[in-house]
Amino acid sequence: MIGADPTITGWLICLGACAASALSWRAALRQRAQPRTGVRFWLAMAAIMLFFGLNTELDLQTTMINAARDLAKSQGWYGQRDLVQRGFLIAFTVAMLALAVWLAMKAWFGTWAARMGLLSVGMLFAFVLIRAVQIGRQGDVLPSAVNSRGLTTSLEVAGIAGVMISAWIAGRKPSPAA
Repeated sequence: MIGADPTITGWLICLGACAASALSWRAALRQRAQPRTGVRFWLAMAAIMLFFGLNTELDLQTTMINAARDLAKSQGWYGQRDLVQRGFLIAFTVAMLALAVWLAMKAWFGTWAARMGLLSVGMLFAFVLIRAVQIGRQGDVLPSAVNSRGLTTSLEVAGIAGVMISAWIAGRKPSPAA
């Protein structure tokens, strides 16, 4: 498997997310003077962006969906899959919100670059949740304006660009001791 999105756009998004991960890693190294906020926040951002970038090309959600479909058919609950999909989407949303709250707690007293990174990763979280609803064929719960490809692409690209810029700013020089 070469990739889930072998287009130029797909590869650029993957490279952008991986670059954002590297810049976030660099920011974490430069934020050692703020161990309670800076380091943990930027390490989490690096991990999130690396996973996001790799998933762009590996399409892990499709593998998971296919495995769940096979399991549902073999265990005889394929007819009730909509209920399971909705339950998964609710659990996934709660997990994303918990991660967002944790990131917000780390960024709140940090630099404005960290708060910008938080806003940017929030855009990516919105993109991921919208795509999860669309992939799960639960798109009927979304307004048509939210369900558009243009909005999701804008959220994805703006989120990656925002993380790159904020991580670059945070990684320019060591922050002063708090």
